[in-house]
Amino acid sequence: MGAKADVRNREEWWRSHGTEEFEAAKQIIDVARAASREARDANVFKRGRLLRNAEQVAGEQSEKLRGAVPWLEDADIPSDWDQANRFRMRTTKTIHDHDMQPRTGLVAELERRLEQGRAGREREAKPRTGEGPRTAHGQNNAHRRRTRHRERTGPSRPVTSRWT
Repeated sequence: MGAKADVRNREEWWRSHGTEEFEAAKQIIDVARAASREARDANVFKRGRLLRNAEQVAGEQSEKLRGAVPWLEDADIPSDWDQANRFRMRTTKTIHDHDMQPRTGLVAELERRLEQGRAGREREAKPRTGEGPRTAHGQNNAHRRRTRHRERTGPSRPVTSRWT
């Protein structure tokens, strides 16, 4: 299977499955988002307590996220619902890119080698000098000689009609 086909298959698989890190990160972030949404939608009397609770939950879930996805650089989940949504989108994209990086890197490397091979072949090709059978204009010298010979001597056989 080619590298590009592998990338396409993995992209298709990602749309339906994801990875363990991806699913774990989504669940962890969703817990913090739920707490922040509850605080956002609460009435005036409950909002302060729920905002403090949302900050605490976001901190706890950030620690869980660091454990589930240790290579993730920014693992601090915001306690604001809108920011948490943006954080979730960025994080899931980062996890996807991290998972796809070896495959896309392989495709990029193979394409780079292919381009180098093409460039190498182009450098090895001899320039057209007019000394070979084809000239720089792309016309065949042998054809030119035959045409000149016919012009001087006439056709090689007599022109006769088949019907006479």
